[in-house]
Amino acid sequence: MYSIFAAGITLFSIVQRTTAQEVTTDSVSDAFTQARVVPDVLRSFEPQGVLEVVFTDPSTSNQIRVTPGMNLTPAQTANRPNFGVSGLPPSFAPQSFVLAFIDPDAPTPSNRTLAQVRHLLGGDFALEGQLNETTPLLANKSEAITEYLGPGPPPGSGPHRYVVLLFNQNTTPNQTFPSVSASFANSTTPRIGFNVTRFAEETGLTGPVAGTFFFVAPEGASSSSSSSASGASTASTATTPRSVSTTSPSTPTNSLAPATGSNAATSNMGVSLVALMLAVTPLIFL
Repeated sequence: MYSIFAAGITLFSIVQRTTAQEVTTDSVSDAFTQARVVPDVLRSFEPQGVLEVVFTDPSTSNQIRVTPGMNLTPAQTANRPNFGVSGLPPSFAPQSFVLAFIDPDAPTPSNRTLAQVRHLLGGDFALEGQLNETTPLLANKSEAITEYLGPGPPPGSGPHRYVVLLFNQNTTPNQTFPSVSASFANSTTPRIGFNVTRFAEETGLTGPVAGTFFFVAPEGASSSSSSSASGASTASTATTPRSVSTTSPSTPTNSLAPATGSNAATSNMGVSLVALMLAVTPLIFL
């Protein structure tokens, strides 16, 4: 019995490692389509890099690395995450970026009359320092246009999609993005009724060059299927909420205001391993 249990743990570890190695621009793009982020939020999505979003769990201080389509809780996402981006072409290195964090499912996935809700909007992000060993940190050099607000779907709602997008800013060196965007969005503009595509067009942004998304259900509710949030007719590996993978805290410090810091669809190998785990799990308790 012990050997079966140990084998199950080993398989689970392999699945996690396999998933963690699979985030690519193609897999993220596929996940956006499967969860209907395209076309609900974006007309199309051709990412140039992989966006990293890392939350710190307030109850454990462990880091939670967001992977496209994973499931998180309001408590885990209460604090502003850190952001990073990897895989961008070298020509992007000296450029500035705009980051938008939105909820397209407000107040509920079946009644999106308040969408989109801005949970964070900021500009003047640059690649500065490291988020982790392989991913440069995105640090912003001006105040956020919309300060971070943690996800909080209302009771009775299905899980909401929370979409994080990175755009190329395209401002001149003597401009800050808040000054460019002030007539379209500012600290007094209502968070609800936002349209990130229209905002990008009006402020001259290009992209998005990277992005990710995750699901959050109301406090105390369970996310049994992300298809209820996305409106997708069938569930898939990209739209099924994933379990959380955490690491010990090593959050980079960033004195710039505000301080800010993916893995894609599970492979056939990962799915097979999960199926095998489900098959042997009942034997553990015999």
